[in-house]
Amino acid sequence: VRVARERFSISKFAAKSRCGAEGQLQLCIGDIFDALLARRPDRDVLCTVAITMADIFPIIDGVAWNFVFGQARMMDGVGVFSFARYWPSGNFVM
Repeated sequence: VRVARERFSISKFAAKSRCGAEGQLQLCIGDIFDALLARRPDRDVLCTVAITMADIFPIIDGVAWNFVFGQARMMDGVGVFSFARYWPSGNFVM
């Protein structure tokens, strides 16, 4: 496991972000995938995974889902996972 030196700012994903039903920030997974794919990993990197405390949602066939815990693009070697809905109090951090 190798942690990237450069981290993404949430503001990078503001274009398609939205306010969820519970008032929480939700980031579009497609934007996160695009940012991960724009990075050029070293040759010995098998996959790149983003981990966030923000809620995430995909847009599939033009339909935005409520939320997902995570999603991956196996052929592209990228994935994203959110801990937002695992917060013990049930309240969102962001």
